[in-house]
Amino acid sequence: MAVFLLALLAAVAIAVAAAAMAAAFAARREVREQARLIDELNDGMRSMVLETDLRERRFTTLVQELRDVIAIVDAYGRVEYASPSIERVLHRPVASTVGRDLDSLVAPSHRDALGDVLALARARQAADPVELAFARPNGQHVLLEVTLTNLLDDPAVGGIVLHARDVTERHALQGMLEHAATHDRLTHLPNRALFGDLFKGAQSRARRQASPLSILFVDLDRFKDVNDTYGHSTGDAVLAEVARRLRDTVRAGDVVARLGGDEFVLICEHTGTLGAVEVARHLSDALDQPIDVDGRILSITASIGIATASRGHDGGHLLEEADHAMYDAKEAGRGAYRVFSRGPQPADDLD
Repeated sequence: MAVFLLALLAAVAIAVAAAAMAAAFAARREVREQARLIDELNDGMRSMVLETDLRERRFTTLVQELRDVIAIVDAYGRVEYASPSIERVLHRPVASTVGRDLDSLVAPSHRDALGDVLALARARQAADPVELAFARPNGQHVLLEVTLTNLLDDPAVGGIVLHARDVTERHALQGMLEHAATHDRLTHLPNRALFGDLFKGAQSRARRQASPLSILFVDLDRFKDVNDTYGHSTGDAVLAEVARRLRDTVRAGDVVARLGGDEFVLICEHTGTLGAVEVARHLSDALDQPIDVDGRILSITASIGIATASRGHDGGHLLEEADHAMYDAKEAGRGAYRVFSRGPQPADDLD
C-alpha cells in the first residue's frame, strides 16, 4: 500500500512538473510573439516617420523651387505664410511679408478687385482667376494672376490659399502682338483696321452729340519718285519723318493713321470746315520743311482733301469725300488742300 502511494505521488509530481514546463514554454512563446509584434510595430512607426519626413522634405523642396507664389492668408487677408518664391517675384523677404495685410502689397488701383475676390473666397463662391498688380519695394509693378481657395476649415491649413503666377511678360507680349496687329510697323501709327474702328467710334459720338466731324486725307506728292531715285530705305525714312511731323502737328484728341503707302488720314472730332482748314494749313507748313535723310536733303509736299460731316450728314461717305477732295488738290497743282463741298453748310459746322 505504501509503495502504491509513493508511486501515485511521484506520478502527480511528474504531471505537475510537466504542466509547469508547458506553461513556461507557452509563456515564453507568448513573450516572443509580443516582442515580435512590438518590433513590427516599431518598424512600421519608423517607416511612417521616415515616409512622413520624406514627404515633408519633398514638399518643402517643391515649394522652394516653385516659380509661382503660394501664400496663406487669414479670413481678413493677413499673410500667415508665404513661399520663398515671393522673394524672386516681389523682391520682398518672406519674413517682412508674413504678418502684413495682403492689400498693402497690391497697387492701390487694384485693391477693390482684391477685396471682391477675397469676399468671394470667404463665401466659398467660385471665382475666375483675377489679374492684380503687386508692388515691389522700388515701386515697380508686377502683374500676377491670382486664384484663392478657401481652406479655413481644414485643420492642416486653416486659411485661404493664394496661388499667384507672374503674367507680366505674357501681358507685355500680348500687348506687342495687339499693337502689331493694329499699328503700322514703320510709322507706329494706327493702321487701316484700327482706323476703321476709331472712325466708327468718332461717327457715333458725332451723331450722339450733334457735333461736326472732319476727315483730312493726306497723300504725298510724287513719292514714287523718291523710292525710284533713292531706294526704298530712303522712302521709309521719309515716311517715318512725315508720320512724326503729322503726330507733332495735330491737336490733342485728333487721330493720325496710315492707310498704306504714302496715304495718311486724320480724324478731327468737334471740328467743322474752318477748323479742318486750319489744321490742313499747319500740316502743309510742317511738311514743306526739307527732310534730311543721311545728309541728303529732300523736299516733300502733300495734297490734302477735307470733308466734314455736319449735323445734317451721317458721315457714311466722309472718307471717300475726303479722298475725292484730295485728288482735286492734286489737280490744282499739288502741295495744296481742297474742301469737298455738298453745298451751303450750317454756320456752326464751319467752326
